[in-house]
Amino acid sequence: MSIPRFPKTRAAVLLVVVLFFVLAGATGAEVYDKKWFTSQFTTFDKALNSGDGYSNMTNDKASLTWGENWLLEAYLDMYEATGDKRYIQKFMVHSQRVANNSDKNLQRKDYKGRTRMGWSNTSYSKNHEPIVFLGHTGMILYPLVKFSLMVKNRPELSEHQQMANRYQQMAESAIPDYEAQWRYDAKTGQGNYWLEGDEPMTGVSRSTPLPFNGSLALGRVLVTLYRLTGKDMYRAKATALATYFKTSLSVTKSGAYNWPYRKDLPKPPEDMSHGGTDVDFAVQAYRAGIVFSKADLEKFSKTLLAADKGGRLSMYVDGTDNQKAFADYTFARIVWLELVPVDCRPYKTALDFVAKKLKISKVVSPMVLLGIAKLAKYNDLCGVKEPDKK
Repeated sequence: MSIPRFPKTRAAVLLVVVLFFVLAGATGAEVYDKKWFTSQFTTFDKALNSGDGYSNMTNDKASLTWGENWLLEAYLDMYEATGDKRYIQKFMVHSQRVANNSDKNLQRKDYKGRTRMGWSNTSYSKNHEPIVFLGHTGMILYPLVKFSLMVKNRPELSEHQQMANRYQQMAESAIPDYEAQWRYDAKTGQGNYWLEGDEPMTGVSRSTPLPFNGSLALGRVLVTLYRLTGKDMYRAKATALATYFKTSLSVTKSGAYNWPYRKDLPKPPEDMSHGGTDVDFAVQAYRAGIVFSKADLEKFSKTLLAADKGGRLSMYVDGTDNQKAFADYTFARIVWLELVPVDCRPYKTALDFVAKKLKISKVVSPMVLLGIAKLAKYNDLCGVKEPDKK
């Protein structure tokens, strides 16, 4: 039996707010510099629930997993791009709301009567029983520990050390909570997380490994905790996950990487949206000196470029679509943008999308805000004045 590919709920996948304006000031020949990106970010941030994003919500409908987490990371990226501490202040307000809504803080019990370090969800279970998904915990914790690492490495943020410590402690307390789901093969050096096996969902069994994106979402937290603490136990788990993932990659004729949604199921391939989490794990592992190389990241970049079908992304990382269950993952290019330091071409395709497509569709989401933030962050490295005209 196999679990379904978790659909991101309408509120959390699309996360779209219709705007009654085009990109602020986006007329004529724009100069796509940090000033321009900052203007767009400010406009769209205010438009998303009056600047509150999804920070006041629980994760019952995955709004924190597939929404607020991207916005939190966007604030950190905008700070890296500009040095403006107002983005840190925005992060502090939003992140404290998210942290305060954790199951542990609210003493909320899951379907087994446990109170876990995570954010439970009720939208995937049969009768809306609360389940704390390991992958969801990883997605939400990642920007929190990313902030902790920034505070460690940036003396100008030392005033936030107390909050950084809180977020690090939350992450460190979460890892043992999922130890029963960890599987490690000493012969191969590979490790991965599995379902508990009794989750109240369709198609669950005790022989079901988590999809790559589920395990690797927590994997990013492990890598960051290793960089924060230097503890071997975090490096060991991150290395086992990275080895598990890398041995599942195949190389296409064009030199791009291809991989499945789950290691035990060769089909379907990973989709471009969840695949962004997989790739970002590989990027973070590379930066920590774990398993992945620059050459690996270049192959992932080729995967993204091969999936670009004239502005639209294919559903799957192998460049194909599923016509029977089509999903538009065009926005997903944004969560691949940490590849930019090794290849500027993903930056160019994302700039084309953000600067042109959004003027037509007039929509915004946390993922779009993350895209604007990453374009601003890497503007000095890969920025161009104007996207190609089409």
